[in-house]
Amino acid sequence: MNTLYLGENLTILQDMPANSVDLIATDPPFNTGRDWGQFDDRWEGGLKGYLKFMEPRCIEMHRVLKETGSFYLHCDPTASHYLKVMLDGIFGIQMFRNEIVWKRQAGRTNAVHYHFSREHDILLFYTLSDDYTFNTQYQPLSEEALKAYKHTDASGRKYAFDSGKRKSRRTPPRRFYLDESKGIPLDNLWINGIQLASSTHERLGYPTQKPVALYQRIIKISSNEGDRILDPFAGSGTTLDAAQSLGRRWIGIDQNPEAVQLIEQRLTDRHALFLRKGKDYQIVHHSTGLRP
Repeated sequence: MNTLYLGENLTILQDMPANSVDLIATDPPFNTGRDWGQFDDRWEGGLKGYLKFMEPRCIEMHRVLKETGSFYLHCDPTASHYLKVMLDGIFGIQMFRNEIVWKRQAGRTNAVHYHFSREHDILLFYTLSDDYTFNTQYQPLSEEALKAYKHTDASGRKYAFDSGKRKSRRTPPRRFYLDESKGIPLDNLWINGIQLASSTHERLGYPTQKPVALYQRIIKISSNEGDRILDPFAGSGTTLDAAQSLGRRWIGIDQNPEAVQLIEQRLTDRHALFLRKGKDYQIVHHSTGLRP
């Protein structure tokens, strides 16, 4: 059954069986030095204290991943370089797949005069082996790319000619039909269409909430229907919401009772999951094993 744990994630991770989840997609504290209200992102010892907190949790996340599993750690440039070095040691540098750059929001109108505007987060993508799920996603063709489809055949289908070198002049150029195009394969710059607008109904008032479309993209790429998704820093429940919407099983962990209540309400509102029936998911208080 889908499970949301209220408790300290390290001890819960340590109790989980090895090789038991297909994908970990998580958004932990960033070492921003701020108290966000819902959680305190200030660390005794600064960066060293933050990495001391993160390392044993990442070791346990590595342990619970299946051999075919994938791991996405959401961070920002405050500590992303240090986290990558740490993760290289845990997963092995050969298991590093991508540093994904996600643009958090559209460009601001207020200028910053002493440095470039800081608009992106980082997603560090690792796997446990070379045998992992990767479902290529596509972006719509650009206006420039669409211009190439300027020809129309007898049935009215638009097409473009292959601009590559032909074997001979007698070989007709290959046709690419617009209605058969999947689009442009997604690269590691995630810039458009997955921002959390200030006016959107999706906002729940959680200070570091991320858009569900961002985590739906991760889940579509690195898992299949029925796979188990884990988020040990569940926060506002974005990963769990995304997993539920895509037919995946999920496990979430958060030590803040207010966050757990918010997630419960979110799952009820978004997916009509009714906890009282005990059929869709359960909330477990880790210290007692009972629902709070």
